[in-house]
Parts: sequence; C-alpha cells; structure tokens
Amino acid sequence: MKLHTAIIKIFFPLALVIAIIFASNSILGGKGFDISQDKLFTLDKSTKQIISNSKKPVEIDFFFSKQASTQNPQIRQYGHRVRDILRQFASASNGTILLKEIDVNQFSQQEDAAIALGLLPYNDIGSSLEPIYLGAVFKSGNKISKIPYFDPQTSDMLEYEIAKSIINLQKEKQKTIGILSGQNWFIENNPNGAPKPIAQIAKSIAEENILINLSQDFANLPPNLDLIMIVQPWALSEAQQNLLSQYIANGGRAIICLDPYSNISVDNDLGNKHYIQNLGRLEKEWGIVFSNEVLMDKKGALPVHANINGRLNIMPQPLFFNVPPQNFNEKTEFLKGLKLGINFASPSYLNVPDDQKFQFTPILFSSNDNMRIESQKVSQYESPQEVANFWEGEDKQKIIAALIKPQTEMKNEKKGMVLVIADSDFLADSLYSDDGAQIADNENFILNSIDYLSGDQSLYQLRAKQKIKRNFTKIDSLKNAAQSQILEKQGVLNQELQTINQQIRELSLQGDNAETQNQLNILRQNALEKRAELKNLNEGIANSINKVKFILIAICAIIVPLILLLVWGIFYNKRQKIGLMINGKF
Repeated sequence: MKLHTAIIKIFFPLALVIAIIFASNSILGGKGFDISQDKLFTLDKSTKQIISNSKKPVEIDFFFSKQASTQNPQIRQYGHRVRDILRQFASASNGTILLKEIDVNQFSQQEDAAIALGLLPYNDIGSSLEPIYLGAVFKSGNKISKIPYFDPQTSDMLEYEIAKSIINLQKEKQKTIGILSGQNWFIENNPNGAPKPIAQIAKSIAEENILINLSQDFANLPPNLDLIMIVQPWALSEAQQNLLSQYIANGGRAIICLDPYSNISVDNDLGNKHYIQNLGRLEKEWGIVFSNEVLMDKKGALPVHANINGRLNIMPQPLFFNVPPQNFNEKTEFLKGLKLGINFASPSYLNVPDDQKFQFTPILFSSNDNMRIESQKVSQYESPQEVANFWEGEDKQKIIAALIKPQTEMKNEKKGMVLVIADSDFLADSLYSDDGAQIADNENFILNSIDYLSGDQSLYQLRAKQKIKRNFTKIDSLKNAAQSQILEKQGVLNQELQTINQQIRELSLQGDNAETQNQLNILRQNALEKRAELKNLNEGIANSINKVKFILIAICAIIVPLILLLVWGIFYNKRQKIGLMINGKF
C-alpha cells in the first residue's frame, strides 16, 4: 500500500505537468516562450518591421488537411508549426493581415479550391492514399502569390518564405537585373529569350527578380536596370567596356565576380579557366585591382577527400576555405546575421587602389595564415599533402571582396557602386550546399548584396534566420586538430619514405652481397616503423575523440538528468519532512 501511494505521489505531479503543457499549447495557439538559441519560433524584428510597413491589407488562405495528416506525424507536426507562425503574422499586423484556416478533406469543395489555386498535395503512399494539403495563398488587391506546399525539409526558411510572399504583394514592381556571364554552369544564356538559371543561387535570384540576358555581342544596355551582375565574362569589346563604365558612373550598381582559376569550369571543361578576365576601362575607371594569383587559406581550410598512399582520408585543403563571420567587416550591414561564413574555391584577392578618388571598403578578409601561388600552378597543389609539404604562409590578411564607390559626389547625385568579389566558384551549389542544406551563407550573401545595392533592406536578417547544425564544438576542435596533425605527420613521413626508397634503389644497384642485404633490411624495417607510427597516431587520435564524445554524451544524457532527479528528490524529501513536522509526526 505504501509503495502504491509513493508511486502515485511521484507520477501524479509529472502527469499534471504534461497535462498543463498540452493545455497551454492548445489555449495559447502558438504563443509562448521561445528558448531556442536562434529564436527560430519567434518572429524576427525585421519580420515585424515588414508587417508594420505593410500598407495594403493581405488575406492569407491556409489550406491544411488535418484528418489526412494524422497518418503522417511529421507532416502533422509541421502543419501545426506553419499554422502557429501564420497566426503570429496575423496577430502582429493589428488587422492588416487576415488569416483564414481551411481544413481540406478529399473530394470536398475545399480540395477543389486548393487544386484550382495550384496548391500541391503531399501524397504519402506509404501510409495513406489520401493527399495531404499544406499550402497557402496570399492575396492583396488584384495581386496573388502562393506557397504551393510548405516542405518540412526547408523548415528553416519558413518565416522568410512567408515574409517574402507578403513583400512581393506590396511591391510596385520587381527589380530588373542584367546578367553578363560566360559560365554555363552558373546560368545558361539564351540568345532568343530569358537566361536559364542553372546554379541554385541563379534560380533564387530569378525567383525574386526579373533577369535579362546580355548576349556576347550586346551593343546597348536594357533600360531601367536596377543592377548588373558580371560573372567571369568573355572578353569585352571597347564599346562594351565603355557602356558598363558609363552605366555605373551614372548611378548604376554592379556585382563583379572574377576568378583566376575556376575549379568548377575545370571540372566541367567550361568557361575561362586560368586567368582573370580583363575588364578594361571598368577596372581602371573604378579602382578595381585584381591579383592574378590564387589565394590559399590554412585556418579556414575546408575538409576534402584525399588519397594518401592508397588510403582515403579527409584532410583540410587550403585551396577551398571558409571566410567566417569574424573575418567580415563588422560595419557592413548586409553581412550581419550570416553565421555560417562564406566558402570560396581558389579565389584571387584585391589590392587597394592607389587612386584616392575611390572609397574602397573591404568587406571580406582571409585569415592571416595564407599563401599565394600562380594560377598556372594550382594543379600542383590539388593534394592537401602537397600543400602541407610546400606551405609558406604569410602573416597578413588579404581582401576577398570590397565595395567601391566614388569618393567625391554631389549630395543629390545618385551614387554608383560596385561590389567586387575575387571568385566565381563560390556561386556553385557544391561550395555551400550539402543535400539541399546550406552549410555556408553563399546564397544569402549574394541575395543580401543584391538587395543592398538596389536599396531594398527588408529581408537582410530574415534570410539568415535558419537552423544551424549544432555539433559538439569540443569534438569538432579535436577533429580539426587531428586532421592537421595527420596531414603534417603524413608530409614528414612521405619525405622520409622517399629518402628511404631512394636509398633502397641505390643499394640495389650495388650488387647482392650480405652487407647490402643487411642495409636493405634495415631500411625496409625503418619504412615499416614509420607506417606503424602513422597508424598509431591515427588510432590514438580516434580514441581520444571517442573518449571525449562518450564523456559529453554521458554528461548530456545521464549525468544532467540524474542531477535534476536528485534535486527534485531533495526538494520532495524536504517537503515531506515539512509536512510531517506540521502534522506533529516528525
């Protein structure tokens, strides 16, 4: 009986807490406390600003198949999250945004309406033949936009997608961007129509703007351009150089991405490969000073697969590196919130122009452990081991990207401005995307840059409000240190093995006598010992990482819950004693 009573006393408070959680979730309808590190479940201040700036009423029809979604808990849970965020949008608008929730059942009028509006059902064949609708239609006046399906795989961009739909309804017109590119992997130029975006960044630009193709023989620039994006172009004629220079001089804006060695083009045998395209007058008249050298960065080196003595290893490769937020110009508004850094591949770097008539503002820097090589010699450093063997670092940061504008201008004159980036490979999907998940902020960087240059600041912070893969930082540090140790040791070992092999070859030519054989055996034994040494190094580092991982997991999964349980037990025991004292039984 006492045991039964004790169990009831222990589990009744727990059941009560769970009941309170469910009841509060139902009553609050999505409102509550957001304790996530990046406030992923709270409207960003920039979102609230967008809502407050909305002058026209917006109607949102949210279509969700409540009954069908019970067959798929993931879709159902995400549907509730979408509903809650939409409710937050409506609540923050003070009546400007009107939300209508529509429950969609199969073969109903609601389903007919969803189909007519172009919404896409999720057909979960594995558990239910009934389609699940989870989409929204946004209406303001005669304008309409829609999100055909809220995909849980892109949940990190949920708030951004909703805000973007509302902004698009408020805009009088889309921005017009001219594209000048010789890189077919980035965008495929169509002489008879609009350019076809290939890279994901190009597709994202096309979703929010009107793209106009500048053909190789263009003789005029389209009117009303908001911005020109130049990505590793073909050789420009004198007339074309003059057109571009005059466009910027008259207040135009441009993003210029040039590359001394495009890895993506080399892999696909496309475009200009081994040199920076000369922009002629545009460079001279706008203080753009590229180096034709390729820059490597040891501190920001990205891990790549490397074949070392027949074994596949993951090693840091300084040709591919990340520029982290601490290497951003902290005063650059459109870089704030980009927490993942920006990945580059064999970029160049920029020099500060001598001409004082330009306001040259560096915005992205390499680390202070970098090395320069000639673009023609990049292939010699494709192995991380070769880089380690020949590394000669410089203790001085280099400029990867900069904003340039005239120093002296009339107050009422429209300011021309150029964003110069010493790489084009960073626009490729493989540099920042892993199975659709963004591992670097390359795309957000470009989209923010376009908005900044064209005077649209509404979506800066919101684009960067995304889920961040959270690893054990201690384990990551150990792994990075381990990779550096292995790489350094591998380089030393290879040098020693090469010396040993050379000695073996020389001794082999001296004849087959006992002394020679004895020396050969010693050398071969030395080689075996070196290989064993490397093996022990690998195993030792792996064991160290596993031990730390085990300790961290034990702390998070076992020790912390036990401490909480102990604290609760002490509190419960004290409460029992106080009760007994009050009743005179203690």
